[in-house]
Amino acid sequence: MDLMGPFPLTERGNQYILVIVDFLTRFAVVRALPNKYAETVAEAVSEVFADLGIPQTVLTDQGREFRNEILKEMAKHMQFQHHKITAYHPASNGLCERTNQQVLNILRGMVDGKDQYWDLYLKDTQMALNSAYHKAIGDTPYYAMYNRDLKTSDLWWTRPTSFGGPPDEDFITARTQRSKEVYEYVRDNLLRAADEQCRIRQKKSKDTTVLPGMRVFIKAVKKG
Repeated sequence: MDLMGPFPLTERGNQYILVIVDFLTRFAVVRALPNKYAETVAEAVSEVFADLGIPQTVLTDQGREFRNEILKEMAKHMQFQHHKITAYHPASNGLCERTNQQVLNILRGMVDGKDQYWDLYLKDTQMALNSAYHKAIGDTPYYAMYNRDLKTSDLWWTRPTSFGGPPDEDFITARTQRSKEVYEYVRDNLLRAADEQCRIRQKKSKDTTVLPGMRVFIKAVKKG
């Protein structure tokens, strides 16, 4: 979870963008906010959780909009763990950072100079993000999240609908099995992608072995 801004003030009074990304499915949610006060951010986060469910863990940076008593009480009340990344080390939240850049790239193409209306394009931006193929999971985030394709103007997804009562046991069993297969498929792809990224980092990394008696520099990070 991250916050971007400030951006040009829109006619609706918005200046910030709240970005929430599910680590497993890569499903992203973007919301326009008028400010980054703790109350405003907490209200937007609670609305997203009400729509999608409460996660087990939330990862944010050290910003005051996330490091406050309101979010602390929310975590306690909703029973999720709130972890904060290391200060001055944004790579710890690399997934959200990459999503932020994708959001900005899509918005630039849609807004096209109409800066006072950028918040009107956020829903289309979210749809574009979640309907695009993601190499790490081997499918689209929307499919990984909902087990079906997102209906767009170019692709109409249909499935038989029953109005004769509750679904039978065969349907429930098949749907449960299909959901399990989707998550196992996504998990396996994530593990393969993580292994590939680890190998790339190892090739680029330098030997930093420190032996007794060697002169080293220690970086002191102030907590603020």
